[in-house]
Amino acid sequence: MNSAIWPKLDLPEMWMVQQQIESAPPVDVSREMKREWLQIRGDLSLPRGSRIAVGVGSRGISNLPVVVRSVVNFLKDAGYDPFVTPAMGSHGGASAEGQIEVLRQRGINEASVGTEILATMDVVSMGEINGIPLFLDRLAYE
Repeated sequence: MNSAIWPKLDLPEMWMVQQQIESAPPVDVSREMKREWLQIRGDLSLPRGSRIAVGVGSRGISNLPVVVRSVVNFLKDAGYDPFVTPAMGSHGGASAEGQIEVLRQRGINEASVGTEILATMDVVSMGEINGIPLFLDRLAYE
């Protein structure tokens, strides 16, 4: 190393530090889905065969394809016709195609979740609460 270009630096004393972070135990997705499903299924007033949108976001859920497939399977087993739709605002360049690509990058595709993936950036106004406008994805609304 050329000392004219790289002068000697006096660095402070340093130590190696190791951080151990406790994480929650793995979740049994199928068991938890069954438990939650048993709590809400009686509240569903939709006739069998109804189309149901399964909104899938772009972050924050481990094993996302497993979770989404479990939701889809529970809905199918209950007699509904589910489809997946992105639920992520402006991710993917705020385009339907971009959002489908974001889902694909997270392992979500028709083969991995067992149903079709439909996307649109069209929304339906649902009114407002406390002056805050509420919108719903058009496909989910329909």
